[in-house]
Amino acid sequence: MKYLRLATVVLTTLLLTGSSFAQSRSNQMEIFIGGAFPLKPDGIKDVYKVGVSAHLQYVRFISPRFGISLGIASEGFTETDELNDAGIEGELTVSEVGIGLRPYLSSLESNLQFYLFGMATYNAVKATFADDFGGAISSDERKPGVAFGAGIEVPFGSRFNLLFQGLARVIFTDTADGEFERFQFIGLTGGIAF
Repeated sequence: MKYLRLATVVLTTLLLTGSSFAQSRSNQMEIFIGGAFPLKPDGIKDVYKVGVSAHLQYVRFISPRFGISLGIASEGFTETDELNDAGIEGELTVSEVGIGLRPYLSSLESNLQFYLFGMATYNAVKATFADDFGGAISSDERKPGVAFGAGIEVPFGSRFNLLFQGLARVIFTDTADGEFERFQFIGLTGGIAF
């Protein structure tokens, strides 16, 4: 906990003072939307095939090739199926808040700007399963996680940029018997920065 507080203080200081060092890149808001594809655990992966992913991020540049991002995101998965003549519905929602780092691999003048990112996240994972006979199971967990990936930023006019990114998310959850487990999925998103 002590290291988390120290990291928060350092990143906050960089966010508040960093704009004086970023000479030619403006801070930006970003909106992404795309698909989310579960990888683990098998119980989730077998039920949900694809979900919707939406992100909102603010990136504060402390240099022309390095930014700190603050973000919120939501992924939603739904599934309806038949089992023994009974309808089954499942819904899984992941909401996150995170802080991360974004180094750019190409120069500001490049027509294609490649970047990497890593983010520490805090996640709310809610799941509900119900059947036609009134049976229902639900869970609600708050767990830490990480997100990492890469993207391409394409200048589009004087103030807008198009963004395409792929990311992997890992949420550190527990099984019903208290064993450690990772909920993992990948996201493919596109968006706009302004």
